Amino acid sequence: MDGTQCFVEFIAPKQILSGQRYFQGTLWVRETDFGVVRSEGQAVPQIDTLQKQNLFPHFTTIWKEVDAKWMFPVETYADDTLFFRDWPQRIRVDIRYVNYKKFGAQSTLTFDGQEAPPTQTPPPGPPPATAPH
Repeated sequence: MDGTQCFVEFIAPKQILSGQRYFQGTLWVRETDFGVVRSEGQAVPQIDTLQKQNLFPHFTTIWKEVDAKWMFPVETYADDTLFFRDWPQRIRVDIRYVNYKKFGAQSTLTFDGQEAPPTQTPPPGPPPATAPH
């Protein structure tokens, strides 16, 4: 995929629970670090009963590296026709994900209203030497 060696895997839910939506489709997974670079499929199950219809289009999502480390979706698109009882409906979607920002936060632990002392982490380095037996 785009010059990257990938595994291609078809995935589907083993079990579908009532009221839940799952992904069924194909994943392109980078061989070097198992990062997903592309997904194609749709949400399942398609609901088509006499009382209601809830149909989902087939879509494609492209993933790219952000900050030269993390894989994030950069584009999702679909162009599909959903066949509802009254009439078929063409669905076209084009979503672009931009301006990813690193999130950071500071937090404080309290126990019974008392602030916990900060934990001391040793500086990185070789492990301490042990005495011979």
